[in-house]
Amino acid sequence: MLVTQAFQSGHDKVQYILNPDTGAYHPTAQLLMESVVAKRLNTLIKRNDLFDENANAAYCSAVAELPYELTPKQIEAVTTCLNNSVSCITGGAGTGKTTVLRTALRAYHRLGFEIHAVALSGRAAMRLHESIGFVTSTIAKLLREDPIEPSVDKPSHLLVIDEASMIDLPTMYRLVNHTHPSVRLIFTGDPDQLPPIGCGKVLADIVEAKTVANTMLDIVKRQEGSTGIPEYSKLINQGVMPEQLSTGAIHFHETNKTDIAKVCCELYQQCPENSRVVAPTKALVSEINKLTQQAVNPDSTNLEFEINGDEFFLPLRMNDAVLFTQNHYDKGIQNGSLGTLTNAKPSGDSYGEVTLDTGEKVEITQSVLDCMELGYAITLHKAQGSQFPRIIIALQNGRIVDRAWLYTAITRAESEIHIVGSSDDMKQITEAPSHSHKRNSYLKELLS
Repeated sequence: MLVTQAFQSGHDKVQYILNPDTGAYHPTAQLLMESVVAKRLNTLIKRNDLFDENANAAYCSAVAELPYELTPKQIEAVTTCLNNSVSCITGGAGTGKTTVLRTALRAYHRLGFEIHAVALSGRAAMRLHESIGFVTSTIAKLLREDPIEPSVDKPSHLLVIDEASMIDLPTMYRLVNHTHPSVRLIFTGDPDQLPPIGCGKVLADIVEAKTVANTMLDIVKRQEGSTGIPEYSKLINQGVMPEQLSTGAIHFHETNKTDIAKVCCELYQQCPENSRVVAPTKALVSEINKLTQQAVNPDSTNLEFEINGDEFFLPLRMNDAVLFTQNHYDKGIQNGSLGTLTNAKPSGDSYGEVTLDTGEKVEITQSVLDCMELGYAITLHKAQGSQFPRIIIALQNGRIVDRAWLYTAITRAESEIHIVGSSDDMKQITEAPSHSHKRNSYLKELLS
């Protein structure tokens, strides 16, 4: 039996037809959402040739503030953003996407645009703010606020969607319905990364359609003291097994499948404050979490609480790394939010407190108890859109793990990577064609 759910927001309406057993959208609903998104993008595509004298003056002013010169490709990317109502800045790690976006946004700011910069996760939004210097928010927070509409005092608006490879079709549909057709759009991201959990592959379709102005930055700028991570990830993305599996800040640990969890735990203990383990399956994540908690936090106070006179406890202890697995926007948490259990003492309706990675504090009430887990190790989808100083990758061949999975996992690291698994598995995963983008989608055709 199918459940039909009408969703009305702003300018268009779609019947969401859901299968209650799988939670999947009916193909008709997906096509309707794709049509709404394509209609908006096709309208914006026609509004180009916008790089006039004012835009040029704003561009020159923004570039003059830079402490270095842009490359020809970066100049092309900035001017493309200013010349088009919708554009993309794409490329892998270390190719200069952030520099281009920061420069383009400074120029837009000088042109009087109100800038709305969003990312899917709170951690990614915080990182975006640090890199561009403008106010940022999560997409969920933006969608809870008033729709973006031009007004007398703020006639021009720009919406920037960072880490756009993570945006699924229903999210993009909601964003389109939340913004006036005059709002300009900039997508930034890497279309070769793992596609979103939800249906669709919005960024990949936009790039493949070749109708939206897109500047692909593909030259990795080698810098003094470089980690080697951008170069390594580029090889993986091209299906090339690196000649040296351990190089620079990347360390490969040849490990039997049965010992992967144990080795990951040992590596975590070497630098707990900067590390996160990424694993492909919930079973492996759970095994690594239990081992790691026992190793790094064996004796702290358990999270115990009483509900209706009955006593309960969660397998969480003071100072444990915590992962939230559901959205509770009223509390400032969403699926994938990470933090530390900083208080395990019950008080009134609160059973303790978690301090999020963003610095915000969340009271543990009955409504969030069911969505708290250990967060020393997490699945890659929970890590998408975030970066961590030191990443430990539990590499295990299987249905989920392909080249795009490994490539995305590697690009989650800021400065150090440890890959735990077999070199034979890594070779097979790297050299086999990625199957991540083989999903049904019609957006590309609607844009073409």
